[in-house]
Amino acid sequence: MVHVKVGGVDITTTVDAELDALYFIPFKASAVNITNATIEFTLESTSDDGVHWAIKENTTLTIGKVDIQMKNSFLNWVVKQSSSIINKIID
Repeated sequence: MVHVKVGGVDITTTVDAELDALYFIPFKASAVNITNATIEFTLESTSDDGVHWAIKENTTLTIGKVDIQMKNSFLNWVVKQSSSIINKIID
């Protein structure tokens, strides 16, 4: 059995996503940045020769902080002002 923990990972993504809220408010995200992500899992050999492995227990993903960049400058300001709430919801 092997316990694996990979931490301190920063993920920068380019996103082409759109969400319409209340029909007339378009949310178009252009980037999502995740900092200090950690993933933990336990592997267990499933064969006598130790070549084949499987995840034994649940995998845990911990996210330190999420920053969302919007295409619209006003919505980008709203997201930045709400970043602490967004991060609490994700946490």
